[in-house]
Amino acid sequence: DFTPPEIQRASLAGVILQMASLNLPPLGKFPLVDEPAPALIREGYRALDDIGAVAGPDHRITKLGRLLSSMPVDPHLGKMLLEAKQKKVLAEMLVITAFLSIQDPAERPFEKAAEADNAHRKFASDKSDFLGILTLWNSMRKAYSEAGGSYQAVRRFAKTNYYNYRRLREWENLVDDLNDVLMKHLDIELPREFITRFLGENSTPSNIIEIPTLAEAIGATGKKFEYILFDACFMANVEALYDLRNSSKYIVASLCEIMGKGFPYEKMIPYLLQNKGKSYDLAQAAKSFYEYYKQVSQSGGVYTGSIAVVDCSQLDALANAMRKVNQAIEDLAEPNKLQTYDGGTNHLFFDLGDYVNQACKDQTNKQAFEQQLRNTVVTKFTLDKFWSSYINANFYPVNTEVFSGLTTSAPSRLCRESYPQTAWYKATH
Repeated sequence: DFTPPEIQRASLAGVILQMASLNLPPLGKFPLVDEPAPALIREGYRALDDIGAVAGPDHRITKLGRLLSSMPVDPHLGKMLLEAKQKKVLAEMLVITAFLSIQDPAERPFEKAAEADNAHRKFASDKSDFLGILTLWNSMRKAYSEAGGSYQAVRRFAKTNYYNYRRLREWENLVDDLNDVLMKHLDIELPREFITRFLGENSTPSNIIEIPTLAEAIGATGKKFEYILFDACFMANVEALYDLRNSSKYIVASLCEIMGKGFPYEKMIPYLLQNKGKSYDLAQAAKSFYEYYKQVSQSGGVYTGSIAVVDCSQLDALANAMRKVNQAIEDLAEPNKLQTYDGGTNHLFFDLGDYVNQACKDQTNKQAFEQQLRNTVVTKFTLDKFWSSYINANFYPVNTEVFSGLTTSAPSRLCRESYPQTAWYKATH
């Protein structure tokens, strides 16, 4: 005996909706090796019609259906999210919807069944299984935050409480993915993690490294690098670089995204490894990056020419200056009017100098900060625009008059939960 193919036994609503959004032929006319029963196809269309994803006798996909097709969850769960927005419980339903879309992360090894049951019981609720899901989420996020944003803490949490670590990370990643869809299509504000707390591919937990973990690993060697060059997006961010202030003398990084071509190493290496590696000229290396992408811009390609060289020995003094600024800073009514360096509808990366200039009303502290910022960013270059594929792919302008060489996420509403856990925040408040 063999298990029937999934397409012959599972709900077809999601498959039908995806095919319609891609303008493929209807499922009943598509040449499949294992065709589903006509009754299952009719049930799939009926389900989509019930939630308003298709309409009419020809089952035409609706505007709502296209939105639901962009969500990496079952259409019914996607509709729940949209209804949750109206009921003002979207943040909670986002977590629950993502959980219902993954394999149950709970583990119950035969030899430790009693211990696992007791561990799981801590998160259960007598009132609702959904409340139990939220309790588990909040407990996991608390473990993460109390460890200063370390996923090692989540790994320990999973092991102690008999949950599968990879499935917990899959849960978090799906929450982020749904968050992106809602921000892009509905301009909805939801808490999300601070993107420069790690390096690597968010969808693959084994391919990332936490910035605090990187700093700890470098510190464990007892060595300090001469410089770190980040061929990675958004790394000229003060909250990230402050974690690495004792890891290197200098850091070279971009304020926005790095293009697929990356750093032009054949032009930069002569400056990075002068005198057979005995010396370096980071200012010229950064300039060669800028000039390379300036040439790309003139040939009509996508580009970002924003780069900075940061003197890490000045970051503590910058934090002290920022602490004084924060005593006289005001919330900005329209933070998105600041210079930003990402393509989000709601931004994560704001120009640090522009933020202080517009939000701080104390001229003395503002001027002291600006001087210290110049001491910290020893070299900076930028073109007058940059390409971003983050959320809304397009070119975006750079006001070269306010370009400071560092970004901050302080004005962002997208990382309110995790931002206070950063070392930078703690040093400046």
